[in-house]
Amino acid sequence: MLPRLPDRTAPDQQIADVAADRACDTRKCHDAVAEPGAVAVVPQHRNAKPRKAATAGAVARNEALRAPGNPGRAHWRRW
Repeated sequence: MLPRLPDRTAPDQQIADVAADRACDTRKCHDAVAEPGAVAVVPQHRNAKPRKAATAGAVARNEALRAPGNPGRAHWRRW
């Protein structure tokens, strides 16, 4: 459902951020969120590794993964 989110919103509305659970830590989901310029608040898997920076979603995920003291699930739950 998340990859179709930009298609379901009205053209005059902007998506600022998207919160999802760990199941949405996929390439399609990150690309769908980054396409309209939104920020994904998705906890990464424990063994998450950086992806090749071929898309905006992969770049954003890699930046979140490299963040100092990556807050992970605790931050996601408070948010």
